[in-house]
Amino acid sequence: MKKLQIGDKIYATNDYGINSILEIARITPTLAITDKGYKFKINTVDGFCQEVPKDDSWLSGGRTYYQLETPELKEILQKQRLVQKLSKFDFKKLDLKTLTEINSKLT
Repeated sequence: MKKLQIGDKIYATNDYGINSILEIARITPTLAITDKGYKFKINTVDGFCQEVPKDDSWLSGGRTYYQLETPELKEILQKQRLVQKLSKFDFKKLDLKTLTEINSKLT
């Protein structure tokens, strides 16, 4: 068990990937409050943070998990951003040599 501290980063994830990164901005004796107003119990369990739900949180839909930043989560985020960037890239702009080099890395 670890107590959250100001500056800790919490990754909000779901089945589709990492949604956002929250940073602890304030601490009370029992709560940690992020820069975006999310409230968490001050103690973590196995790296997971427990959000203190708002009255209407049951309306929000899918399940979101909150985890303290780890090297693994940082790597997942980097990969996720690269895939998003590459999915929007217009490969038609590249010359044949560059496309061949990329293709050789993929196979």
